[in-house]
Amino acid sequence: MILAVMFVIIIMAMMAASSLSYSLNSYRQSMRTELIDKARIRATSDMEVLYFEWQKQILSRTPLSAVPAQLGLTESQRVIPVSDDEITPNGRESWQKTGDNRLGWVASRSLGSSQAPAVGVSAKKIGQVVNFEAKTQAVVTDPVLGAVQYRIGRRFAFTNTSIFQFSVFYQGTMEFGTGSAMTIRGDISGNGAVFIGSQLANQLTVVNNINYLTTFNGAADESSGTSRRSGAAGGLFDPIFKPDSSAATPEQVAQRKLQVNKLEEAENFLGGVSVERAMKDYGQQYNTDGTIKTTDAFGNVIPLAYQTENDIYRSVIAPPSLAPPGTDLRYTNPADNSEPEGSRRLKENAVIAATRMYNKAGLVFEVSKVPDGTGKYPVKIFAGEDRTVNLASSYPTLAAAVTTRKDVFDSREKVTVKMTDLDVGALGTAIKALSSTDPVRQAYNGVVYLFDPNPEATTTSGNTTVRSGRNGVRLTNGAKTPYFDKSGNPLGFTVASDNGLYIKGDFNTQRDANAITANKDNLASVMGDAVTVLSNSWNDDNSTLGVNSRVATTTTVKAAILTGNTATKFGANGSIIAGTNSGGVQNLVRLMEDWRGQTFTLNGSLGQLFESKFFNSAIRGTGANTSTVFDRDLYWAPAQRNLTFDERLAESPPNGTPTTTTFRRGAYFTW
Repeated sequence: MILAVMFVIIIMAMMAASSLSYSLNSYRQSMRTELIDKARIRATSDMEVLYFEWQKQILSRTPLSAVPAQLGLTESQRVIPVSDDEITPNGRESWQKTGDNRLGWVASRSLGSSQAPAVGVSAKKIGQVVNFEAKTQAVVTDPVLGAVQYRIGRRFAFTNTSIFQFSVFYQGTMEFGTGSAMTIRGDISGNGAVFIGSQLANQLTVVNNINYLTTFNGAADESSGTSRRSGAAGGLFDPIFKPDSSAATPEQVAQRKLQVNKLEEAENFLGGVSVERAMKDYGQQYNTDGTIKTTDAFGNVIPLAYQTENDIYRSVIAPPSLAPPGTDLRYTNPADNSEPEGSRRLKENAVIAATRMYNKAGLVFEVSKVPDGTGKYPVKIFAGEDRTVNLASSYPTLAAAVTTRKDVFDSREKVTVKMTDLDVGALGTAIKALSSTDPVRQAYNGVVYLFDPNPEATTTSGNTTVRSGRNGVRLTNGAKTPYFDKSGNPLGFTVASDNGLYIKGDFNTQRDANAITANKDNLASVMGDAVTVLSNSWNDDNSTLGVNSRVATTTTVKAAILTGNTATKFGANGSIIAGTNSGGVQNLVRLMEDWRGQTFTLNGSLGQLFESKFFNSAIRGTGANTSTVFDRDLYWAPAQRNLTFDERLAESPPNGTPTTTTFRRGAYFTW
């Protein structure tokens, strides 16, 4: 019996031990599964953080090779994986601890790219495609289970495409009713409604595609015909959709369906910048009663960097806002905090700052606010990233290329413009004459920012003050534009301004026989609050005379143009409110002469990104009166307009010009 009892006890003990072992194993497995789930959540969360931080660095124009370092991913912080032989550093991976060590957790991540940027096509647009590989891991060392880890990876990619992908593109509503015969070659894209038509005697021919976001000629599909808004005077006729100029005109209903397409989503013409987020973080602030908040809880002035969405779109051409007097230093750019009040710039979102041509420019010409001893306003010159050291006295040939604040009458604005001229040919000669080691030559990157920050002229009558003047900048002698970088290699040429911008005469039409690109046109772009073209025969002395004294001659501009317009406003019955007509796409580039019998040609791209802030007068009438009393209300259409998209702008745009950036990430993988 004793042996039997002992045998039973042994059997029961073995069963208990087996049960305990099973329970312990189940518990260990359950704990391990729970820890792995937590590690997965930790690693996945860290992957999300890494993705959005990576986006921010890309949008801030951080050099691609420097992105990992900007995210703190340095080799000195590298966390060795649990099994060190599973990963061998290959010169592109670096690791960073991103979690704390509470409860033994260590989270880490890496980011790298071993591939050079490649040219590819995204959404039918040519651009630069760059791939990154991201890895994250979370590891915890348990006293019983040992090391428990979870590893995931994703491939990030972004496509950087030139904003100049279309012959015409609009951020807002696009209105197009030709006042003269016009042919457009290249795609057209509108981030809203598109209204397009032509007058019977002045036919519009569309060779390529039209993209719209909301409606096309008032209808939600492309099968509708062309019509003006309901109740508007002067009906328009369908344009001719004709992709082959040498062939017979095709059947139009079917052809329109082929050439007109609805966008799935709006184009982002701000390089990936979220306007909604920028307004939330840096836009106008309000009290609970709806009034504007001007001071914070401590009485400090709150900077209003972006009072409207249009301010964000205009940031491409505008300099950073000056800080109002009394602004707390926490709200200002730290680099300016030693400057006196009135000279400090507002601190702003790094992503928005990266879109500003003012910040991108290798050369900045700024008209002084203080006249010299002769009453003239000298120009200040800044090079590279520095905006504090005036180089004008050290570079007299560069300063001589700029003539400031000459009075010229603008017949559309009906005011005198203080015009600052940049002699493009003289600028190119002066830069090219500098030594290759000269700091200005080193800083020159093909981007020139030219602006006059002086207050606009005003006139006061009784209690009423009106804007009686404008500030403008003008490009002269620009048939041959600078093509070179500091080493003499092709670069392109871009001029941007916060003011109204004028182009006098043929622009960028001559090739440089001594250039490496001797057999190719230079690529150029111009950007301004409004853009006006003055023909080869323009004479400033006749600007105040009748239109019969301002007779144009055929003129060609070869450049991408980015500018603003004055949106048309409509009444309740759909008719245009008097004095608000934008003039449509055909008048986005403004003209101020009698162009009858002449041809205006634009080879490049034409884009509207914002509403004009300073040059915001509506288009004038088209009457036949040429007297000195009424001629300033007239607009004379060319006999022919030619707008042809330069496809090279999509492949290799001028340096510094805006881009449209899209981001993608692939499926998770384990490593």
